[in-house]
Amino acid sequence: MKTKIFILIVAMFLFNGLANSRELNDLAILSSMGIELDEDGNYLITVQILNTKKPDSSSGNSSSGGSGTSNVTVFKSNSSTIHGALRDIVLQSSKKIYIAHMELLLVSEEVAKTDMFDILDFFIRDNENSNNFILAVTKDTTPKEVLEILTPLETNPTQSIKNTIKATYKNKGTTIDNILTENIQIMLKPGMNMVAASVGIDGEVKKEEGSDNINSSASSAKVIAKELAYFDKKSLMGYLTEEEGLYYNLGLDDLKSGMLNMGTKEDGYVVEILNAKSSSTPRVENDKYIIDFNFDLSCAITEISREKKIETFDEEVIIQKEIEERIKNGFESFANKCKNEYESDLIGFGNIYYKRLNKEYEKLMAKYGDDYLKHIDINTNVKVKLVNEGSVMSIW
Repeated sequence: MKTKIFILIVAMFLFNGLANSRELNDLAILSSMGIELDEDGNYLITVQILNTKKPDSSSGNSSSGGSGTSNVTVFKSNSSTIHGALRDIVLQSSKKIYIAHMELLLVSEEVAKTDMFDILDFFIRDNENSNNFILAVTKDTTPKEVLEILTPLETNPTQSIKNTIKATYKNKGTTIDNILTENIQIMLKPGMNMVAASVGIDGEVKKEEGSDNINSSASSAKVIAKELAYFDKKSLMGYLTEEEGLYYNLGLDDLKSGMLNMGTKEDGYVVEILNAKSSSTPRVENDKYIIDFNFDLSCAITEISREKKIETFDEEVIIQKEIEERIKNGFESFANKCKNEYESDLIGFGNIYYKRLNKEYEKLMAKYGDDYLKHIDINTNVKVKLVNEGSVMSIW
């Protein structure tokens, strides 16, 4: 009898997880979601659902998996709540939306200018939701328009947009690919504000294009990565320039690669940043709050105009100094804009004091409050090493 009871108890523990099991065919697996506002101020939700059925060319607005087609279906719904809008999609799809595998969340500029904590609360509160997706703002367009564009490069358009953001971050250094948890951590950090990737549409969106867009390599509309969107503690404030995005990543010691156009077309050259190391040291001197930034960069000259020469060691030194001066001035200009124009602590100057000189941080906040950023000075030291000047010493 005791043996039977023991087996029963063990079985209860082993098979307890099956009580909440669901069949894949009963779920609509969401790959990306867009959030905007409709005319009544309600949430308009657009979702891309992975099509798990066998390819069928007669499947209506579904674009399913054959040659030259996309493996997703797009649904739209609106409600006063995000959860309500998602649940209402079951009226169209006949399946419950499953968002644990979501890879991308797009929010409109109008939504991003509201309290982002209200938007993200839904994704954080439910333990079944995904938190490994990229958050991006749609610039000069809407999430609906972006998600309705199907691309020829990926059978899953969400993957195409995600890869575009990641490639831009890795190769140009002008955006980021933070996932939700990383964004939330920044939003909650003392003395630091959030940025997010943004995407837009290059070309004209035609109503008749629909899924036919994926059959052409020269489609009239493509989704592209754009400038970084910056926030105060909770709301969208504006956008950085491309070069400021590079300095943002450099200041956080997170620049993978980058490129700078130096000089003019007639007397200039192109610099590729191959490797960058950054460090920051806070200090207080004569009641002044100062952060010393040190940047060590390895660079290559990838293109050079006819009038520019690198034939001697002295000319190479001159170019190194030009690059160092450009980065020094550019970063300090960006820092001053954060302080005086953007009024947003994007690099986390306050957080640097919070982590390393906590008592000084408390004094800083007690003395200046929300205006603390304007009372932190930046000192920048840049060291550039040219590891490659090209395979020829001068222009042909």
